[in-house]
Amino acid sequence: MQLATHLMLRLLISGLAILVLAISWLMYSNNQQWSREIVAASDAMLRILAIQNTGIRQGIGLEPRFPDWYPVTQVNLPKGACVRLLDESNRPLNTTCRGLGSTPQTSPDWFQRIYLRAFSNKQTYRREFSARKKQFVLEIVTDPDIEVVTVWKRTELAIILTISVLLFLGLITAWSIRSALKPVKAIVNYLGDLGSGSAKAELSSLRFRELKQIAEACEDLSNNLETERKRRNALVEELNSAQEEERRAIALELHDEFGQHLSGIAANALALNQAAALDVAREDAARISESVQQLKDLLEKLLQRLRPFPEESNSLEKGALSLLRDLERNSQEHVTTTFNTEGDIEQLPVSIRAVAFRIIQESLTNVYKHAGATHVEVQLAIQGSYLDITVRDDGKITDANSINLGFGMSGMRERVAALDGAVDFLPADDHGLIVHARLPIERHNPAT
Repeated sequence: MQLATHLMLRLLISGLAILVLAISWLMYSNNQQWSREIVAASDAMLRILAIQNTGIRQGIGLEPRFPDWYPVTQVNLPKGACVRLLDESNRPLNTTCRGLGSTPQTSPDWFQRIYLRAFSNKQTYRREFSARKKQFVLEIVTDPDIEVVTVWKRTELAIILTISVLLFLGLITAWSIRSALKPVKAIVNYLGDLGSGSAKAELSSLRFRELKQIAEACEDLSNNLETERKRRNALVEELNSAQEEERRAIALELHDEFGQHLSGIAANALALNQAAALDVAREDAARISESVQQLKDLLEKLLQRLRPFPEESNSLEKGALSLLRDLERNSQEHVTTTFNTEGDIEQLPVSIRAVAFRIIQESLTNVYKHAGATHVEVQLAIQGSYLDITVRDDGKITDANSINLGFGMSGMRERVAALDGAVDFLPADDHGLIVHARLPIERHNPAT
């Protein structure tokens, strides 16, 4: 989940909680106000009846007029309430209602259900008093439907104002969160570019101190990674150069020393075969000649394997064609090859051409040893600022699970990674293996 979404959800939940609390408080406070109005009305009515009773005891009032109900009816009752005067046998003597029978305004169903469940079940208020040596009861009964409508009318405006304030604050907070997270998004994008090796933007425009500290740490990390990358690439290129020099030296030693001695042994075996009279000596000489021939074949293969790049011609195309001819000549099965180029590959940097040559060499070695292919296609194409290398065969590979990344392919990955490139090993549509490598050109000095 994104941070902005998380914060907005928390803001929404907080706003809903505040709204629920506000509505609950408004319901409670208006219910208490309603109850206070009922109690105040009952107190006023009782005072009027008490005054009438006092007047009768003192001979001021007329006894048959007690209770004089008209003054009682002038007391302000909440709408929807009925007041009754009961005698000691609970028989009604007088009754007055306010607002009953009229069609009240409606309130939302959700508000009515919540209010009636929480506060009202047709509330009744009873007050007992004595007059004329008798017990009387003043009873006030409220209509819950009218009570709900009255409370809703008192609550509606406050609820609307509360919702409006919450919406306004929510919009402002959402805008603030969005604005505050823009620098975080810039930092995330910067780290993503840093991971891909292309972090070029600067983060110095951030306003907040904490974000500036994060940005400075990211830029320091970027600089350190770039320095280490350059050091690593320089070391790998030095290693590749040293490896090429070592290959050249080994090939020279094999050719000069090993080949010279083999030629001497072959000459001695030939002389022994011609001079000896014994059949056993001739057989030994023949075995020596056979061993020498096997060693010569092995030497030729090792020289081909160790052949450095660039050769005397300094040509990637000629080197690749030479590798393809060797594959056609040495493969046990009849293998046909195709070679295509796009762009001036001979003007590429030496480091690029050397790695391309090794990729082709390792791919063809894999074909020779394991693929069992009958056709191999090699393509070198300059696409913008990249060199694309594709080696395709129709060998035994049928799916991705049957691709075995051996030592040679791992070496390809290391060589390509040293030049900040990428290499993939994919199964062909029908069967066979596709080796595709992409090497960046512009990060390296041009060939001289």
